[in-house]
This record gives sequence, structure tokens and C-alpha cells, in this order.
Amino acid sequence: MEFSKVLVVDSNRDFLEIASTKLSLRGFHVTTAKTQEEAIGVLKNKTFDALFLNISDDFQKNNILNFVKGLHPLPKILTPDFRDSSAYSEESAHASL
Repeated sequence: MEFSKVLVVDSNRDFLEIASTKLSLRGFHVTTAKTQEEAIGVLKNKTFDALFLNISDDFQKNNILNFVKGLHPLPKILTPDFRDSSAYSEESAHASL
């Protein structure tokens, strides 16, 4: 599997529970975080293959992305495109920062 370890960041507890359950059932190792502080704390101690940022606040999202910029290896970053809630965009940390 391409992305076996995934960090999902969202302030909505229900979304985190659903995403964690669905991804785990598909064989992913999922960690969740509800805040930027929690996400950065987790990223300091674990490595991830992918990071799903479902955060609409640009300041918080940028704080996380700025931290991720210094990680090696860089995880793949997936973020929803809030201009069109049905579309999801894939970004790399290099392109985002």
C-alpha cells in the first residue's frame, strides 16, 4: 500500500472517527489530531506517509505545513479545496510552501 501511515487532522470529532474507521478497515495505520497543536505534537514524534488536512483556517493549515516543510521524508499532503467542497486537491509540501 502506497500510504500505510496516515495522519488525519480535523476539528470535527465525528469526521475523525469516521475517517479513522474507514481508513483502518482498508489497512491504513491512522492517527488523528483535532488541533494544529496536537497535529504538530504528533508530527514531532511519528513519521507519516500521508497527511490529510481538513482545516479551513488558512493560518492553522499554514502553521502545520510550515512544520511539515522541515520533515524528512516529506509526507504526501491531501487537502480539501474549500472553494468546491466536492473537489479534493493533492499537494506536496514543496508545492504548498
